[in-house]
Amino acid sequence: MQDKTSLVSTGIVPRLRITFIVVAGILIAQLFIGITLSRALNRSIDDLTRSALNIFLITEESERELKNLVLLLQGINTVKTEQDLPALKTQLDQKLSDLGTIVAKIADAGIDAEMSTNMSTALQTIDKGASNVALAKRASLTHTVKIQNFSQQLETIAPKIRLILDSLSFEATKDTENAIKTVAEQNARSSPLSYENINKSHALSNTLTTIALQLEAIIVKANSFKNLSSLDALNQKEQELRFDLRGVIVLTSLLKQNPQRLELVHALSSLRDLIIAKDGLVPEVFAKTEQLQTLNQLLVAQNEPMTLISSLSQLLNQRATNRVQKSRNELNIATRNLIIVAALTTLTALLAIGSANILVVEHQINRRMGQLTTAVLSIAAGDTTYDVNVSGPDELGKIARALEIFKTNAEELNRSNVELEKFAYAAAHDLRSPLRAIQDLLQWTLEDEENVFSEDGQANMALLQARIKRLNLLLSDLLEYSRVGQEYQDLSELSLDKVVREISDLVDPEKHFAITYSGHPEPVTTYATPLRQILLNLISNGVKHHDQTKGQITVHTHLENDRIHITVSDDGPGIPTAYQDRVFGLFETLKPRDEVEGSGLGLAIIRKSLEHHKGKIRLKSEPETTRGSSFSFDLPEMSAQSTELQNAA
Repeated sequence: MQDKTSLVSTGIVPRLRITFIVVAGILIAQLFIGITLSRALNRSIDDLTRSALNIFLITEESERELKNLVLLLQGINTVKTEQDLPALKTQLDQKLSDLGTIVAKIADAGIDAEMSTNMSTALQTIDKGASNVALAKRASLTHTVKIQNFSQQLETIAPKIRLILDSLSFEATKDTENAIKTVAEQNARSSPLSYENINKSHALSNTLTTIALQLEAIIVKANSFKNLSSLDALNQKEQELRFDLRGVIVLTSLLKQNPQRLELVHALSSLRDLIIAKDGLVPEVFAKTEQLQTLNQLLVAQNEPMTLISSLSQLLNQRATNRVQKSRNELNIATRNLIIVAALTTLTALLAIGSANILVVEHQINRRMGQLTTAVLSIAAGDTTYDVNVSGPDELGKIARALEIFKTNAEELNRSNVELEKFAYAAAHDLRSPLRAIQDLLQWTLEDEENVFSEDGQANMALLQARIKRLNLLLSDLLEYSRVGQEYQDLSELSLDKVVREISDLVDPEKHFAITYSGHPEPVTTYATPLRQILLNLISNGVKHHDQTKGQITVHTHLENDRIHITVSDDGPGIPTAYQDRVFGLFETLKPRDEVEGSGLGLAIIRKSLEHHKGKIRLKSEPETTRGSSFSFDLPEMSAQSTELQNAA
């Protein structure tokens, strides 16, 4: 119970909780004040919405409907046929009705009675003017249709007149030819009367040609008359037409009396009536021009009431803007008060957090945590004499006391490891010395010529030499197996291709086997000794256990997820499935040691080394179907972390 009470009063977490409760109280107070001020802001916003938003919507709608009304009036002015006019007139009436609804909304809102009255009067003026525009446009289109009919009649009567003139010209030419023939027959006896006939015939032909040219000019002027829009230009062109028609009639009187001349006179009379008669082309063009001028005047007259409505809408908009500005000032005041309160409470919270940071986080946690971190890293690096200068009854103090216990255990473990390593060296040395002595005595015995052995004796002596060599190899492998996991300072950068070539030269100096490398070309950073030892064991196994004098061994590598993945493949006899799990055990061999020398520790050493570095080794072999074996393993690639690890160590 006393420990729990002490933890509550002196623990780091309770201190932080108290600090957080104080800060939370300050923030809650700030929240309460903020809610109160926010309500005042909301009331101001509601007042702004009720007073101004409706006016903005009405004025915006009125401006939009005025623009639509102008577009419809322009559409009526540009309509081409009378059939299209009713639809536009219906749309115009609908827009006027919509605009009337908007004006009624302004009147119902009670904003300004005089303003709404002026807008209603302007709207009535627009309505009346729009009806007059439609009537003027209808009359203009009626004149246009009549003018088009006159143009079609001109196109009909012109060929008839040309045909009559062609016939008269043919007769005149025939008379001229007869007169010339008569003069030619009479020759010297020709009388002045014969030459006079020739001159008359020639003059008649010239008159007919002049009539034809002037008629063509009259028709061209009549067709172009309908395209004129100025009254002055129309008057001038009308005078020209009247003069040209009078000239043609005068020339017609010079023709000799015959049925064709009478037909020509009737045709010219019809042409004259068609062009300048009271209900002819010229009066219709004048009437259309005057009607268009009236239409333009009506359209211009519509601008004044529309401008009035637009001005009144802008005035309403300005009043609403003023109200918005007033509400905005109120909002600014409320917002400023809210900001001041928020700043004060935030400053208070920051002061509380800063005080907690200095008193609790910095003094009680950060500094002591830094000392603990330095102590942990130093002890992890092997400095078990480092003094853990952290104390206190809280959690960090308990961690420091636990670290002292860990340091003591680490010192004891380090001492045990040193003694064990010394024992391993001593045992290996002490065991190797008598083995070396036995080996030397055996060699001397065999070299002594006085010692003669039988064939069985010689075989036993050779077997004894092999057993001594195997025992030496076993001692070396046991020492290496005990050292696995002690290569912490062995992190270095190396070329995998170069490592494979060095091992190839070591295990197969006579180049009986084709040992090749493929895969990652760049240098890698990893634990060099375990990598070399694993590759040496796997490649030497591939050579040693091959069933032929020549073969091929391939080493392939690739990087994935910050690890080096290596595969060693050979084309040997393979490993039966039943033995694939046993080959990684201690002292396990596939063949009797008399056939292949080995301690049976190679793959066990490999697996132990890989497990220490969080790696795995996998065997793939199917000798029943395919020759060869493939061993795959992975080690960490420390290019990115090597600097950090070295610094930490």
